[in-house]
Amino acid sequence: MAVRSATTKPSMAGRSVTKTKTISSRSEPEEKETITDEHDVVRDLRLLRAILEPASGNGTITGKAERPKSTVSEPTIKTTTSSRTGKNGAEKEIKTGLSLHEQKKLAMNSFNQNLKTLSALTKQRTTRQPQRHNDSQPRSTTNLRPHEIKETETSFNPSSKTFAECACAALGVLRLDEVEDGTTDEFRHKREQGAILLLDNLISLESKELAHIEATKIYEQHWKRRKSDTKPAYRKIYTCKTELRALLQRDEACISKKAFNLTCSFQSQVLRLAILYGIEALSSGFLEALQLDVNGSPGSVVLTGHQRGFIGACEAGANLKVIAQALTRFSSIARTKSGSVDKVCSSLNLLVEAQIYKLACSKMLKEESQSSAESWSALEQAVRHISHSNCEKSQTFYNQIKTILGRLQSALQSHGHETRLPIKLSELLIELAERHDDPEHMVVLLPDLSTYGSRDERLFYLCRLLLIHLDGQCDQTELLVTIQDVTRMLPDFVHTPSSLRPDRLLNMVQLRKACLRKLVAGTGSEQEPSSDADIGSKCLELLFFILRFFEAGLLARPDANDKTGRSICLAILKTIEALVDVEAYARSGRDQIFPGYLDYLSQCVELLRELSKKEETKDAIQIDAARSLYVKISNIFWRAHMHPHIAQKDDGAILDMISKSIACLKGLPIEDLSKNALGPRLEKFADLQMKSERIEESRRTLKQALDHYITSQALSDAAETALSKSNRTVWSDTASLAAQLGRTLRNYNASWQQDQSADDLDHYFYEPTDLPDFHHAVLLEHQLLFLLRKKQRPLRYQSLFGKLQIVLGLTASTKYYVWRLRLVSAFSFRASKMMDLTDDDKSALKEVLSAVLSSKSDGENIFLQSYLAVLQLLVELQICSLAEADRIYPDVSAVEDVRIQVCGCTTLDVLDEVVDDCETLYVNLRAFTNRTLAFGDYETTKAASQIQVHILTLNVQQSPEQLAECRMQLAHCHIQLAELELADRNLYAIEKVLVQDGGNERNSIRFYLARAELELARRDSVKCKHHLAQAAECFARQYSKDAPRSSREQIERDSLIAAGALLASRVAFREASAEVAHRYARQAAKIVISIWTALQYKRPSYPSSKDGSSVLSLTQDLSVLNIGLKRNNDNDGSAFWPYMQLYMCTLGHAASLVSHAGLFEDALHYYNQLSQLQSVQPSLQPDFSTTLSILYARAGQTSAARELLLASEELSSGRKTPENSDLKLDYVEGFLLLGDKDRAFELMTTVNAVVCASELSSSRKKTQKNLQTARARRGHMKTASVKVPAKGLKTVSEGNSIDISEVPSSASMTGPLNIAQALSEDRRHSLRWELSAQDSTKQLDGTDRISVPDLCSSPQYLVLEIFAVAKFTLREAWRRLCADSMQSVLTDSAVALPSKALPGRRNRVSLLRGGGEDVVLSPTRNPIPSTCSPTAEGPDSIAQMLHVALRLCIVLLTERKSHCPTDMIHTLIKMEARISLLLATMGLPFVKSSSELVLRTSQPKDEALDREVMLAAAEAATRERASLLKWPIDLVSSNLNRAAIDIHQIDKLPSSWSIISLTLAEDEDELLVSKIIKGQSLFLVRIPLHRSNEGDGIDDFVFADAKAEMRNIIKTANESSHDPRGMSDKTARAQWHADRESLDERLRLLLQNIELIWLGGFRGILDPYTATEQETMRFSKALSQTLGNHLPSRQKTASDSERVQIHDHVLRIFLGLGDPDTADLDDAIIDLLYFVVDILQFNGEKNAYDEIDWDAMLVDILDALRAYHETRPSLPARHTILILDKELECIPWEALPCLIDQSVSRMPSLATLFERVDQIRLHSETADALPISKGLARGSYILNPSGDLTSTQSVFEPILASHTATPKFERCINTAPTEAQFEKFLTTSDILLYFGHGSGAQYIRPRTVRALPHCAVTFLFGCGSAKMTEHGRLESSGMPRAYMLGHAPAVVGCLWDVTDREIDRVALKALSEWGLIDRNDERVQEGLKKKRRKGRVKEKQQKDASTRPKTLTEAVTEGRGACMLRYLCGAAVVVYGVPVVLE
Repeated sequence: MAVRSATTKPSMAGRSVTKTKTISSRSEPEEKETITDEHDVVRDLRLLRAILEPASGNGTITGKAERPKSTVSEPTIKTTTSSRTGKNGAEKEIKTGLSLHEQKKLAMNSFNQNLKTLSALTKQRTTRQPQRHNDSQPRSTTNLRPHEIKETETSFNPSSKTFAECACAALGVLRLDEVEDGTTDEFRHKREQGAILLLDNLISLESKELAHIEATKIYEQHWKRRKSDTKPAYRKIYTCKTELRALLQRDEACISKKAFNLTCSFQSQVLRLAILYGIEALSSGFLEALQLDVNGSPGSVVLTGHQRGFIGACEAGANLKVIAQALTRFSSIARTKSGSVDKVCSSLNLLVEAQIYKLACSKMLKEESQSSAESWSALEQAVRHISHSNCEKSQTFYNQIKTILGRLQSALQSHGHETRLPIKLSELLIELAERHDDPEHMVVLLPDLSTYGSRDERLFYLCRLLLIHLDGQCDQTELLVTIQDVTRMLPDFVHTPSSLRPDRLLNMVQLRKACLRKLVAGTGSEQEPSSDADIGSKCLELLFFILRFFEAGLLARPDANDKTGRSICLAILKTIEALVDVEAYARSGRDQIFPGYLDYLSQCVELLRELSKKEETKDAIQIDAARSLYVKISNIFWRAHMHPHIAQKDDGAILDMISKSIACLKGLPIEDLSKNALGPRLEKFADLQMKSERIEESRRTLKQALDHYITSQALSDAAETALSKSNRTVWSDTASLAAQLGRTLRNYNASWQQDQSADDLDHYFYEPTDLPDFHHAVLLEHQLLFLLRKKQRPLRYQSLFGKLQIVLGLTASTKYYVWRLRLVSAFSFRASKMMDLTDDDKSALKEVLSAVLSSKSDGENIFLQSYLAVLQLLVELQICSLAEADRIYPDVSAVEDVRIQVCGCTTLDVLDEVVDDCETLYVNLRAFTNRTLAFGDYETTKAASQIQVHILTLNVQQSPEQLAECRMQLAHCHIQLAELELADRNLYAIEKVLVQDGGNERNSIRFYLARAELELARRDSVKCKHHLAQAAECFARQYSKDAPRSSREQIERDSLIAAGALLASRVAFREASAEVAHRYARQAAKIVISIWTALQYKRPSYPSSKDGSSVLSLTQDLSVLNIGLKRNNDNDGSAFWPYMQLYMCTLGHAASLVSHAGLFEDALHYYNQLSQLQSVQPSLQPDFSTTLSILYARAGQTSAARELLLASEELSSGRKTPENSDLKLDYVEGFLLLGDKDRAFELMTTVNAVVCASELSSSRKKTQKNLQTARARRGHMKTASVKVPAKGLKTVSEGNSIDISEVPSSASMTGPLNIAQALSEDRRHSLRWELSAQDSTKQLDGTDRISVPDLCSSPQYLVLEIFAVAKFTLREAWRRLCADSMQSVLTDSAVALPSKALPGRRNRVSLLRGGGEDVVLSPTRNPIPSTCSPTAEGPDSIAQMLHVALRLCIVLLTERKSHCPTDMIHTLIKMEARISLLLATMGLPFVKSSSELVLRTSQPKDEALDREVMLAAAEAATRERASLLKWPIDLVSSNLNRAAIDIHQIDKLPSSWSIISLTLAEDEDELLVSKIIKGQSLFLVRIPLHRSNEGDGIDDFVFADAKAEMRNIIKTANESSHDPRGMSDKTARAQWHADRESLDERLRLLLQNIELIWLGGFRGILDPYTATEQETMRFSKALSQTLGNHLPSRQKTASDSERVQIHDHVLRIFLGLGDPDTADLDDAIIDLLYFVVDILQFNGEKNAYDEIDWDAMLVDILDALRAYHETRPSLPARHTILILDKELECIPWEALPCLIDQSVSRMPSLATLFERVDQIRLHSETADALPISKGLARGSYILNPSGDLTSTQSVFEPILASHTATPKFERCINTAPTEAQFEKFLTTSDILLYFGHGSGAQYIRPRTVRALPHCAVTFLFGCGSAKMTEHGRLESSGMPRAYMLGHAPAVVGCLWDVTDREIDRVALKALSEWGLIDRNDERVQEGLKKKRRKGRVKEKQQKDASTRPKTLTEAVTEGRGACMLRYLCGAAVVVYGVPVVLE
């Protein structure tokens, strides 16, 4: 096989083969010229393909081989399979049947033959084409014509394609690895040369697909294989095509000469292939591969080959030239064929690349280079050709032009050619740049153009360049130079009729616009750089020159009215307008610019006038535009007088500017002057004159303006509008002359108002003559209202009212009735806003309002009829605001009518037809609703609020905040009226408003508070607290960072906190969290008090502090708030109304809480704060007076209560208000508390008559339904089911009962409840029951039944009604008991629990009868025995009623205890104890043991103290400033309640203590005495104060008389203690001593009667000494024997087991009476014997009292007692602790004969006692007293702080100085201590001694003491220092209580006043006996030497006292004996606390 090789030199132009040789495998050349037969070719092709792509299957090659179809038939060739070993030794199967050698030979022969055939075909085709070049030149691509470049299907016939495919297949076989094995590199090189020859023929034959594939094979075989060192596999027919760029760019071509030649030939063929493809081949990568400077490009390969010597310079240059020609032609073809922008750009790139190749060729051949003009010319022709197509608009095309332009310039520069563009190309490029808005490129091109042409042409080129500079960013210096060049050349321009061509005119217009933009952009920079200022000034100058340029051009034209002339005139006007528009720059520029600018404007005005006058130009000037310029220039001149450059000159310069401004307006039509200029100019001119103090000239100018407006019919327009539209549209339409007239009127009025010398009010008004009456009225009305709005100087309102009367007289006709209403309404509104009206002014204003309102006529012809209803209501509201009468305001029906009318308006336009002035209506309604809301008139408030909401909804007042506030107020009314669904809808609407408002946090806070209030009304405490938490988050976001800045903001913030705290307190109280309720109630109260004080005294700013805390800057605490400050008398109270309801609700709630806790003084303080409302609105006095009178009545101050109640009733008589029924219920409660049952019954009857039965029935049904729904959803409280008996009925039936289990708890109350009606109904029911309970003769409807709805709304009224029912039931049972002949003895007999002993359980446990049954005290168990029939008469019926009353008491004490007032708890416990004792006596015990009942009797005192502790905690929590301004977040109670006393705690008591509790019954006719001793069962006895013992003869010593005697003694003692007779002469002093001794005797007798009559034999229970078990048993036997000897019942009883055994507690009473030898015990023993017989009687042993020998029994008992005392050993000292009821605290029980020599102290409650016991147990488990180490004790004393107790100071100062002279003792002598110092003494000392007046309350407040965490043992040696002030049903108050709450172990004080000498003796004796001072000190003995004792201390006690240190109580007992008057002085000294021993 021979391969044809090319022997020519490399050429890039085409086929360079000149001679074809056939070379065998041995390289033997032989020439052959044959045309192969086509049949053979087809056969060879099939074989070659079989080799390349062997068939799979049976090895037969069929005619279905994938190849082009041939016209010759193809015989079937059978093949066999052979094997050979490949290069790697692997067996490969060849299925052709040919050996490897045969395959190679076949391939070589086939390739040579087909290559020759193709060459021949190519030659034939070439000879048929005409040649353009001579034969010496190689054939290049330039010979190809456009018609020769066609698709293969038309130029390449099937026969030629077969030959080509066969040659390609043969070449593929030769490239196979197995064929190539063993071949040489030379053979491979020749094979690739042959492949290039084949590629040449394929391209020549235009077979681009085969050529592209073959080129890819060559690339992969030669170059890609070399790079990757891998052999491509050609086992299949190869059809891949590589991108032309990769084929063309050969960067590795010059590694050798062979490679260089091969690369050049290959690149030549690839370039030909690309030309064959045409525009399809033009890609960005292909273009890049053609670039000369790209490595591997054809040009780069040629240059590199030349550098390496592979080719000569001539040959290299020739090749470059050929490539350039090809590229030029390719570019031309691409431009012709291309349609897209990218291809066009590619053609331009080819053209530029061809020019670059030409430059490189010239350089290589060293020929004379073509000039740059030729290169630019070719580019210009191409660009101009393309610019006429659509491609010119493409930004891509334009960008490509700039890119190739730069590339060509760079190439020219590198070859040393001129790069300057020719003028035509530059103009063309500028045109393109303009089209594509590329000023930067234009700036590059224009400087060259500006050097061409004539001077005029250069000017316009410079103008175009300047235009670009002005609009772009360029160097300031360059810009300034350009402007100067244009400015210099512009005046020299010679105008001819044809000189101003349209393009030049347009150029100047554009330049003017650019200058304007530049100047406008430079406006506003105050510190303008000097260069910018120069440019601005030059631009301003250039604008003027442009104007002159246009002027000269216009004047140069013969006809100014032609098209060009009119254009020039328009340009002149626009240029003047441009000069006007740059005023801002001129004003803000440097000083020298503005004067020149004003000169330009002056010349502009002259030019306008000149052009307007000339005949040839006046028609061309646009008149309207010229007038507009006159006005604008006038404005500039007017403003110029205020410019600093002008203002700094004299007044002449300013006036000159003003005159120029006015002059510019001359000649303008009147309509132009009216609409635009004259009036306002005159007004401003007058204003400047006024400022220049040319007042008269100013007024004349204003009058000229007013005359001008009136002439212009402005007043007529205003009058017409005033009778048809709202008042606000009369003067507010800015487009009308009426608005300008109104403004000028106001300025005229103001000019007179500023004139201090103008006293006559007539001067203020502008009143021209010859005006119609109504026009005159309208003119005066506007001025009158304006004078009310302005407040520059005080005005005489009577004169204003006179003018008002004149106006009303001018409009007296009835048709102006509504207009007059509108006038007086607006007048009143503005007058009220002045806030300085006197009472006379208010009266006059009220008279005017009333007169106009009452002048209504029934005529139909009334102007403004649609405004009538609203204006009438508005005037009524304003009369109400001026009226001082009580609650005078329009009826709710009038407000409702207006509401219907206003709410019917759906748009603003419709609303304007109903409401004249929405602002006035809104403001008056706002103030009105504040008042009605304070009065509680929710119906009227609701209607008024709906009007406000609708007004705001229509966006009249565009304030989302106001809309939210009004909706919240409306929601509040809905809540109070139980319209909860409507409230919910309003709150939903508020939420949408808040979303639109964009997160106004203050409104969000109010919204969540309203939500919380709604949920509280629904009884959903969980949701209520959730909304409070959301409000807290909003509050934190609003106020966490920035504190309020203004007083208003501070008040608003504090009111929000107060509202939140109030709601938190209410929900906490509902959930029984008393401590939280008190805390937040106090916080809210302190805040509202501070707000009120700030408003009341009209402080200039709301008080604040550095930390933003504003509340406590007015008051540090409630108790120190000075409410007696002088108040401003002119305050009309309007500032108070918005906060009045919050103030009332907050203080009322706080007062009710502390009153609920039983604290009178704190509640009184809050009510006193509420009384401040009377100073704002006296009509509120009845409401507060009634609540205060109820408080006084509960506190026992009946006289004050009655006085207030009667005064309130008198004041409120005849007043019809929504609260009338509730107020009468207050009166009912007040008169009930005062005991006036008749008056209470009368008022209750009136209330029942007012209530409508139908409304009650409807309310019941609705509430019942809500309750059922609530139970179904949330469940209900499980309580006992008890039956309440009907009053007046003898039986208890099912229909007259209530099931308490139906009463839901407060947490389960949900659903819409009618709050106002429900509260009133529940309260009415409770008061009806209370009336029936107090007087059974009073019959009221409804007291025979009670239903569930009556108990559903409020916890406080719920407990009141149950309590009233319980009281009624108990009293009815008691009445029946007294009437029962068998059971009446129970009412006046003593009853003990326990009273009898059970068999085998005598001592330790005392159970009641029926103890075998575990009867638990639980509200869920019915203790009524089954044998008790509810319909039976007699004892069983009484027992049943007692059980019912008891169960009701237990329900309240267990389930509703927190909602029960403290005094109610006292009563309930007393009722429970009485019932329990009665039931136990009747044999129906309710309790299991006495201990349970005894401990329950102590609970009221514990509960009262717990509640006071909670109040103290609330005070501490709100003491700091910061705490008040915190949002109430924590709603969890700190659980300050003490745990109930457990029976096991009794074991903690010292064994030597006896706890005696004395409780007075509710009706004050019996005492409940209980005794607690460690190791013994608890004992309780009811002691009637009037016991019907036979022969006593004493029945008139009642409790009230005894207490009155005690109070009289104390009062007299207090007066005598301060009687000056004690310091007078001897006679007076003797009389004084006699009087005091008489008082001492009275007190002794009183105490003796208390012991003998009230206690009688039961005084033995007070004996602290307890008999042993053996002693008690011996006495029991003696008593049993006595009873057996003298009682008939015992004589009939056969055995002792059947007899009733008396309990040990009863026996110890006998033993505690004392020794019969030392005291008369006869009456006491008889009293106890009656008690014992009663016990037997109640337990079945019946005895007739007249059959008993009482004297004999007395003798036996006396003998038994003597025997007991004779054998009784010496007893150790014991201590008695008294727990007294609040009614008993004033009695000195310690001085009773049975206790006078005993160690006795007091404690307020059992819980406080155990707190002290715990303190003792911290020191010792067995100690009987609290130890204090004398050596380690810290102490302090306050001596004579007032400075007037010199005697006391002289006695104690030296003693204390010597005995307490240690650093641990602090002292304060003869100096008043501060509260902080006093508090420090108490908290840091173990002992505090106080020697001064009173209890020291003047130095430290009780609230401070009770809040102490720990306190010293305190000695209060002052008058009345231990006095407890009683407050009726409420808790008593005093310093001892405060010290006990402050954790003092003990406090010593006096119950009443004593003399200083007596108290000094007590102090000396007590302190010396206690061991604090030495008893042997001579000074101590000297102070005690005048001691005169009555009685003596028992000897054995003295002996016992000498062997151990005495306790404090024992020392005080000794101190009492040191007094000269043992009872009057000694009995006054008491100890509160526990024994304290000084070790």
